[in-house]
Amino acid sequence: MLTYQSSLKIKVGQIVKVPLKNGEKLGIVADQTITFKGNYDVKQIITALPFFISKEMLEFILWMNEYTMASLGMIAKMVLPFGTISEKQFNAETSLNYSDIELSSLQKNALETIRKELPLRRPIVLDGVTGSGKTEVYLTIAQDVLKKDKKVLILLPEIALTQQVIKRITQRFGIAPYVWHSNITPKQKQTVWQEIQKKAPCVVVGARSALMLPFRDLGLIVVDEEHDPAYKQESVTYYHARDMAVARSYYERIPCLLVSATPSIETLVNALQKNKYSYVRMEDRFGEAVYPTVLTAPMQLNKSLLSQELRQAMENTLEAKRQVLLFLNRRGYAPVLTCETCGYKLMCPHCSVTLVLHQKDKKLKCHYCGHTKPLQNHQCPKHSSLIPWGPGVEKVAQEVQLFFPHHKTLVMTSDHMSSMEKMNEALDSIKNREVDIIVGTQILAKGHHFPYLTLVGIIDGDMGLSGADLRCSERTYQLLHQVAGRSGREQDVGKVIIQTLSPTHPVMKALVNWDRDSFIDYEIKDRERMHMPPFGQLASILVSGRNIQILRTYLQELQYLRPQTKTVRVLGPVPAPLAYLKNHYRYRFLVHTAEPGLHLQHFIHAWLLPIKCPSSIKQIIDINPQSFI
Repeated sequence: MLTYQSSLKIKVGQIVKVPLKNGEKLGIVADQTITFKGNYDVKQIITALPFFISKEMLEFILWMNEYTMASLGMIAKMVLPFGTISEKQFNAETSLNYSDIELSSLQKNALETIRKELPLRRPIVLDGVTGSGKTEVYLTIAQDVLKKDKKVLILLPEIALTQQVIKRITQRFGIAPYVWHSNITPKQKQTVWQEIQKKAPCVVVGARSALMLPFRDLGLIVVDEEHDPAYKQESVTYYHARDMAVARSYYERIPCLLVSATPSIETLVNALQKNKYSYVRMEDRFGEAVYPTVLTAPMQLNKSLLSQELRQAMENTLEAKRQVLLFLNRRGYAPVLTCETCGYKLMCPHCSVTLVLHQKDKKLKCHYCGHTKPLQNHQCPKHSSLIPWGPGVEKVAQEVQLFFPHHKTLVMTSDHMSSMEKMNEALDSIKNREVDIIVGTQILAKGHHFPYLTLVGIIDGDMGLSGADLRCSERTYQLLHQVAGRSGREQDVGKVIIQTLSPTHPVMKALVNWDRDSFIDYEIKDRERMHMPPFGQLASILVSGRNIQILRTYLQELQYLRPQTKTVRVLGPVPAPLAYLKNHYRYRFLVHTAEPGLHLQHFIHAWLLPIKCPSSIKQIIDINPQSFI
């Protein structure tokens, strides 16, 4: 915190403009009771703006600072994410016209249960299978809140999902919601920021950063697809937007809806075992739609990417004038160029990863630092030319064209859908039946409703099942379940074929039998046995630097001076799985305790504070890490 003085009438929570270094910055008045003795050169506040942060929001900010161990300045920057807030008042009219829709009996039961739980002002889990109509249920709850002149925040994990939600909200309430994410302009941000400060109902749809907006009269937070890893912020300030949404709802004393077809294990344990959250389940699809049939087929190594079973199913589906979705969560044409003789791989010069071949752009790309090379005849230092190894979506699309040359194929990845306009055009072409076969990554896995899509083929169901990540099986199940849920969402019965080398794996059994509960029980017992979250706590300390000798010296000091206690274990330091990234060497400590109630932040603070970190070293603390790369 910084100290300023002023003769202006200023309140706690007010936004002010202050001199800082050689410029002017915005700040939040956190306290007015500071007194000090002695002669200090205390600068004057330049001006006070007519915008305020509520007492509840201030409490949340201070708690977030303590929990994430991020600086108050970095958190305040998320609340005030642009350099200047115009003092000009926007007077956009918000005339909401509510449209009641007919809900199914399943939706009505869920709605009634949620309404009964709302007075408890605690998180409510809405657990409904794909296609059960969860969105209309939470929009009805939002309508209840708006009618009380309160505001509603709907969080989505990815920008790609916002457009369809905007359309549904516009149809439902007669006016488009405000949108907040990294791609909107500074002027749009100013408009949203000022409108949420007004005493009038409105809806904001946004990515995780929208959680930090200083709403006046916020009445409801909805976290859609609450399980999604994209809610984890892993740059500058490390936090999980779902967990912060729960915390903010606590300080705002408002309900928070956690919505998913595959809730995270942490959320299910909090709801079903620890009784911290209310729980509502929707187990059937909306209308006449039924669950698709799920089958496994053997992957054919070094052969066609499409098994005979999958090709036959595609032929049948296309003959019936229905659409096919082929899913592979790997961008590009091939993940590596390698030598057949010695195994040499073409690596990124700045990271410890291979360069990915992108045939579309005729380039080799690093998906971490952005380094590119032109596609040419790259050679092994000892042997012959390098060959592409392993499939990406572009290679799948190439093979599809060989087998089905007379059918329209569309590739959908973040590389191909480089703007919202392109994404919306692609989605419209699918819904208008201008496309027969869609080949895509996880950009298509969730939220989309394609009425004529009846076959989903998963090219590599085993991708993601291996690795040191404690959530790898859970995330693979969630992702494949969401992809499978795109099939047969209307009257036609859908079909899903998962190509795998591990048909007896618990994830595959759960998907084939639509038996999520057995899989979740298995995962929960495994976590509990190992004292892993949510039955224990983890924190990651990632230490990186360009100079390996300075880095190793500092790591030795950290290792030597770490506190000794029976309740906390420190593992490492070891090279991170991505040991070299953007020209920085990276090492990781993992801090673990089996006691869920222990304040792990106090241990880390007592350990790191007395040790001076060299200026050339970057140190990142991540409480409850979601990624171990």
